[in-house]
Amino acid sequence: MGAVAAGEYVEFVHLVPEYPAVSRKLLGVHAAIAEVLHMIGAGEAIDRILRDVDRIRYLDEDGADWALLEGRLHLVMAS
Repeated sequence: MGAVAAGEYVEFVHLVPEYPAVSRKLLGVHAAIAEVLHMIGAGEAIDRILRDVDRIRYLDEDGADWALLEGRLHLVMAS
């Protein structure tokens, strides 16, 4: 499934009535942030960090994975 082009519409179907409906405002904020991150190329860096997190479970004792640790720390500090 690919990205939705600007101007196209997506319908969110509620399969579980107990869950709240998707907020249009929050979805708009998410889309705006995603667009800015895409424009500055941050999405590629985030994707790389997340791939590394999935790939590596333990850091090397010799410190070779310092960049991965730094990326994880930045993710934690940002949340």
